Amino acid sequence: MSKNSYDELVYKSKSFPFTTPFNIEALSFLYGLTPVNSKKCRVLELGSSFGGNILSQALYNPDNEYIGIDLSEEQIKKGNEIIESIGLKNIKLMKKNIMDIDEEFGKFDYIICHGVFSWVPDMVKEKILSILDNNLSENGIAYVSYNTYPGWKELQKIRDIMLYANKYYDTTPLDEKVERSKYIINIIANQIKQYTEVDQHKFLEKLNYALEKDNYYLAHEYLEEVNDPFYLHEFADMLDKHNLTYISDINLRLSFLSSHRSEVIENIKALSLDDNIIKEQCLDFVLDTQFRKSLICKKDKRGLINFTEQIPSSIIDKLYFYKLNLDAINDSKLKNKFEEVINSKPVFSISDLVSKNDDKTEMRGILLDLMVYNNVLFSLNDVERIVYKENKVYIPKVYTNYIDVCLKNIKYITMSNYYNDNIDIFNFLDLELMKILEKPRTKEELINKLDMIIEKNNFKLTKNISGKEVEVKSSDYIYEFIVKIEFMNFFVNV
Repeated sequence: MSKNSYDELVYKSKSFPFTTPFNIEALSFLYGLTPVNSKKCRVLELGSSFGGNILSQALYNPDNEYIGIDLSEEQIKKGNEIIESIGLKNIKLMKKNIMDIDEEFGKFDYIICHGVFSWVPDMVKEKILSILDNNLSENGIAYVSYNTYPGWKELQKIRDIMLYANKYYDTTPLDEKVERSKYIINIIANQIKQYTEVDQHKFLEKLNYALEKDNYYLAHEYLEEVNDPFYLHEFADMLDKHNLTYISDINLRLSFLSSHRSEVIENIKALSLDDNIIKEQCLDFVLDTQFRKSLICKKDKRGLINFTEQIPSSIIDKLYFYKLNLDAINDSKLKNKFEEVINSKPVFSISDLVSKNDDKTEMRGILLDLMVYNNVLFSLNDVERIVYKENKVYIPKVYTNYIDVCLKNIKYITMSNYYNDNIDIFNFLDLELMKILEKPRTKEELINKLDMIIEKNNFKLTKNISGKEVEVKSSDYIYEFIVKIEFMNFFVNV
């Protein structure tokens, strides 16, 4: 497909929490590096589309500077219109070819390249790595994602089916090509089910997975001219040629051998001889990894990286934790302790769990285990959540503008929270209430305003409960609305 395929079939510009400097900073710190403060840094995204991934980051981090580049003129134009409508001054999208970026483009503390590297020719891959070498600041960290073997070998068969289905239809519209592909995939999946003596269970799962995906995803994941998976060790060799070194995967289970079964640990240790790339490559073979999200720094920092998986207590003690999965904690007493803390402090530190004079050793181990299994997220920065107080808080207009623009441009971008999670919790009624809360208000004022809106527009407040539409009181709606605003960190003290 041509470079305009992303204009022909728009790929919705989503946010990805794992790509944020907020997250990358904490992971690099975990490995012993000294990344730049994620609250005051310069960020470049290669392949930014409409800017959906860095938009909310810019919203919540006004002291950071964000630049996104993309080859699609239409997407850059629309993205900048969205940014202007919100009123953000710290983010800019540029129509620019990756091949044209040089050292004069400036230094960046974080460079993000998500969903690009496997889908460009080798010369562009080389250029991306050259950009990381030349445009990362001294302590800069890069994030690059890519399709990887061995897991992608099974998916390669789906790509082959889709390409073959369109072998004689080069000039047909892209959406039509996807529909033809899905039609063929569905037929093949149904035929596989007829042959119980042939073990195609895993491939059938992949086919059904593909059928559930959006057309824009299938088009750009499977029908692009280039889709180039490779092994981790091959990626590490590419980095080495460009004065770069691999740190870790965002998914720590792909990097922490100690999180696996004892027999796996023993055997892979014997194979790897303490080489981190061999260790992780062996894990990829075991886990059938199909996608990697790699952190990268300059090669001269390699000596600082702690690959031992033994994390010093001084590092754990400096972290803040959030989004804890309580179901991952089996011990009832420990679970109650965590629940008590997060009910009062959604973002907590080890000091909130253990008193100053207690031994923190066991708790550090518990937290690290939760971190590796992605059952708790962590950062180097605390996040203050301001709760609603009558006549004491308000919503800055930039947040109202953001929700307004997201609701009007749902085709192009997703709505995101502080952590860059995709969310879908606001509607146009919420937007009207946000406008009212641009000035401090009492709950009674909010309820009265809501009643006026309901009366003017002649509708009822309802909520879907167990498949049934149930009428909701204005006071209950306002309560839930305030919870949403607190969750989004939108309140500011007067």
